[in-house]
Amino acid sequence: MRYSTFWVAFCLSSFSIFSQSTETSLNQFKQIRKAISDTLNKTPIFVVTEDFPNSPTKKINYKLKVETLDMKYDVLSTNSLVSPFTAYILVRIQVKSNCSSGDIISSKVHYGFSNLQSAMENDNYKNCIDSPVRPFIFEEWCIGELRANYAYQGNEWIFLGLEMENSNKIQSGSVRRDLKKYGFESIFKVNLK
Repeated sequence: MRYSTFWVAFCLSSFSIFSQSTETSLNQFKQIRKAISDTLNKTPIFVVTEDFPNSPTKKINYKLKVETLDMKYDVLSTNSLVSPFTAYILVRIQVKSNCSSGDIISSKVHYGFSNLQSAMENDNYKNCIDSPVRPFIFEEWCIGELRANYAYQGNEWIFLGLEMENSNKIQSGSVRRDLKKYGFESIFKVNLK
């Protein structure tokens, strides 16, 4: 009898601790999602400068404008002791660029601006689907879905990485590197402390 009472008390306290942990982790993740949503609702603009041999300055400059079309998230429990929860945020985006207004033209395609000041001053954005701009990058980015992955460890959410999904397949590692290079990952690295 004494052992069964102890066992019941142990189970109830364990359930209570798990319940509090679940509620805490979920509330923390909702704060992360809200911070990301607030940032994306401001329509972030990224300024990009890259090496480009056909430019008189050997650089091209342009801006990327990210418009959010849809956002959803989920938090999942796992059987891991280290990461009892994982979560993801899916953001459907449309990327627009001011490349097509640039002064660097090669094979009838506008690649951007030869100087940073011109790129900064130009706000003539076009959807990359409607304009032949830098197809080796933008054809994968025009409309796509970003997936940010997280794990709950040590009572905090850890950002694991960002992937881009498009046309029902995860894109290559080069697209993931570009997402990091252009600053997209910075939107999803939220510190609640």
